[in-house]
Amino acid sequence: MNDLIDRLQVLTLKQQERINGLKRDNRSLKTLTHTLGNRIYELEDKQRVIDSACIDIPIGLDIIPEDFNR
Repeated sequence: MNDLIDRLQVLTLKQQERINGLKRDNRSLKTLTHTLGNRIYELEDKQRVIDSACIDIPIGLDIIPEDFNR
């Protein structure tokens, strides 16, 4: 009977260690998710600024610097 109790205690400790490891991994993944969410927001914000700053250039329009003609 004591042998069964010892085996159960060993299994319980292993399960607790595994659960604690999974909790650490989960916290790490939550932090990464939050960081990536912030980065995505920053990139989308920059994209909005770039899109609003872009000027449509008609197709076939050649832009030649003034110094080129001299």
